[in-house]
Amino acid sequence: MADRVVGTPAGGRRTWFEQPGIGGYLVILALGVAISVSVEWATVYVMHWWTYSDRMPLVPGLRIGVAPLAQMLVLPPVIFFLVAR
Repeated sequence: MADRVVGTPAGGRRTWFEQPGIGGYLVILALGVAISVSVEWATVYVMHWWTYSDRMPLVPGLRIGVAPLAQMLVLPPVIFFLVAR
């Protein structure tokens, strides 16, 4: 049952990550954004574990760093692509 739930958004296959296709990559990107925004928001504004320097460009409206968000948009799809090879 859990396999179907995880695979369903990416095509309904348990091994969707081996050949994610467009749907799989969209799921990866959406999760990357959701994880990045939640972690950055929680650690910077809720728990105050760190702060951004004045040189860090922020995403308008979200007030999170562009670099951490870009990292989570670029790295997961690249990693999935490389692992599938």
